[in-house]
Amino acid sequence: MTPEQFKKNHDLQVSVSNWHFADIDDRIQRAGFDRMVGQSIGGVPLTMDGMRAMAHLGGFGGLAKFIRTNGSYNPSDEFGTSLA
Repeated sequence: MTPEQFKKNHDLQVSVSNWHFADIDDRIQRAGFDRMVGQSIGGVPLTMDGMRAMAHLGGFGGLAKFIRTNGSYNPSDEFGTSLA
């Protein structure tokens, strides 16, 4: 499948997105990070949606590193959006 075909296939885009976030949720749960919901890391309150966003933006490894470094690992993308 070409990128153009993927762009034109809304149902496939939704399926891939659903798979992606289900995979992130599974990894968050397997790491035990879901038990941290409600705590703060580096002044950032942890929520499931927030951890999903961090993992989407910085990969699961980025989320894990953010948590393990108490928020000191907090890179930004080219638009200035940081994990936090």
